[in-house]
Amino acid sequence: MLMIECPHCHVRVLPMQNNICPACKEVISDAPGLDMNKVAITVRESQKLPPYCYSCNSYTDRYVRIEGEEEPLWSKIILGIGAFLFLRPKWLRRSDELDEHTVNVFIFLPQCEQCAEFGKPKPIRVNFEDQQMTFLGSSAFRDRVYPKPEFAASLEQEIPEDADNE
Repeated sequence: MLMIECPHCHVRVLPMQNNICPACKEVISDAPGLDMNKVAITVRESQKLPPYCYSCNSYTDRYVRIEGEEEPLWSKIILGIGAFLFLRPKWLRRSDELDEHTVNVFIFLPQCEQCAEFGKPKPIRVNFEDQQMTFLGSSAFRDRVYPKPEFAASLEQEIPEDADNE
């Protein structure tokens, strides 16, 4: 069985019995009212993106800067307590040590003027460790960012019958 993207939570999953998503517990094939042209698009921080709107796939030269949202407060508290117990406190570290532990993600995402009227893009997931953000966008834009291999061209090439004789 293949992994698919759930149309409800946009996580790539291996469906459970009865076609249920293990992440959100929704029936994957039951998607009335959902826009099936919207898919999850994961973008790395340094990735160059084509000049097409991530949402509607129309040409644009406008890019908006998206900053990764901060981690929840409870996560910072737990990490802070763990760091204090097992690592040197920040005030005891050198300034160059502090810089290597700061994590932030910035993405320059193409967005046309019409889509900008609906607001700034918001990531559905931020991966601070891998410096990536995932957005809900146009499937056509995702195909521009991650082109599918073209099998048709390779299938059209025929091997001549007398190729072995040469």
